[in-house]
Amino acid sequence: VTRAPSKFCHVCARTGARLGLISCTGGVAATTRSRGDVKKEGSKGRAQCRKSFCTQCLEDAACDVREISLLARRREWSCLHCQKLCSERAKCKRNKTKAQGGGARH
Repeated sequence: VTRAPSKFCHVCARTGARLGLISCTGGVAATTRSRGDVKKEGSKGRAQCRKSFCTQCLEDAACDVREISLLARRREWSCLHCQKLCSERAKCKRNKTKAQGGGARH
């Protein structure tokens, strides 16, 4: 069973109901395989990416949203995370900063 794409933007955490979300269709996440994810053939134990990005955050990253939409419909779009192009605002970067002790400020 393949898990559904995220309903929240990987960068700003807004939901698709507020802004259109485009989900990764071609990437294999470099993160640890989580329970319920389906391995992509030949992925060496990595999980199929489920990350989504809202159109506003894609535009902020200077991405061509129309082109990405076309690629996603053809299941050929690897998201910014899979391309290792996440902004500093992205959830993965924020979590990494917190893990390194830089998240809390007093």
